[in-house]
Amino acid sequence: MKSARRQAYASVESVDVPLNAIAISPAEQQEHMANLERRLNASTKDMRALLDYEEQRIAVTSTVKEAIVYTLLAILLLAAAIGLGYASHLGADAILNAAAEVTPR
Repeated sequence: MKSARRQAYASVESVDVPLNAIAISPAEQQEHMANLERRLNASTKDMRALLDYEEQRIAVTSTVKEAIVYTLLAILLLAAAIGLGYASHLGADAILNAAAEVTPR
């Protein structure tokens, strides 16, 4: 009797039952897995698109930062050139004034 019961249990397909869920047949399980795979593929495509967008945004952001830095550097160099020119003018003016005081009239 026990062996007949074991054979009967062995011949029945085993159904995977998740916790807190109802038993589903293998066909339903395959359909569920196929649905999950489709959703995962769609999610992966969305994630790749998001990563591509983020990479492009980072590239644009770094380009804008470089442009700002170079603009500020150009302004600084221009200010330094104007300052040096003015200092040179003051130096030349002082030299001329000193020379005018030394030379007899």
